[in-house]
Amino acid sequence: VTKEEQVELVFDGVSIYSENSAAIYVKSADKVVINLADESENILYDGETYAVESGAEPSACIYSADDLTICGSGTLKVNANCRNGIQTKNDLRIKGGELIVSAPKNALKGKDSVQISGGVITVTAATDAIKSDNEKEEDRGKVVIGGGELNLSCQDDGIQAFRSVQISGCSIEIDAGDKDINCDGKVEIEEGCILNEE
Repeated sequence: VTKEEQVELVFDGVSIYSENSAAIYVKSADKVVINLADESENILYDGETYAVESGAEPSACIYSADDLTICGSGTLKVNANCRNGIQTKNDLRIKGGELIVSAPKNALKGKDSVQISGGVITVTAATDAIKSDNEKEEDRGKVVIGGGELNLSCQDDGIQAFRSVQISGCSIEIDAGDKDINCDGKVEIEEGCILNEE
């Protein structure tokens, strides 16, 4: 669709496997919403290699070139085997549902931002659990978590952001091989949100 159009995908007991590309690939849209239907169980997974040149799009099991929002009350399992779990070049928003994401690179990546306001999220990543890395534009490259229950297990950083990290009104457990929070910019963490904090 065009850059002016919005799309809603309703997942209600789907299983999607893509051997040589992303299971969900948003090439163009204004905003895309993935709505997890009540009591539904959904699973997405990809192959170990994509039929594109190294570094080209897509690079995640769920990949969006534009804004992506996940909401609802169902369950979504993302078993990434190639690179990232869920990735967008703009804003990634998670508002609800139960998400279980595993990835051989980053689990949740939003270039402009990752914003989480609800849901139960469990991720396992070989590099960073949550990442936002836009260095070039003001007010981007940020992670904002204002709700939900998160369990992050990763070999590198639990949360990595270029510009800012804001955490409040949530509970997070982090088991990171490197830093729990890695941000050279502004970091604001409400007391008691990170459960394993010393």
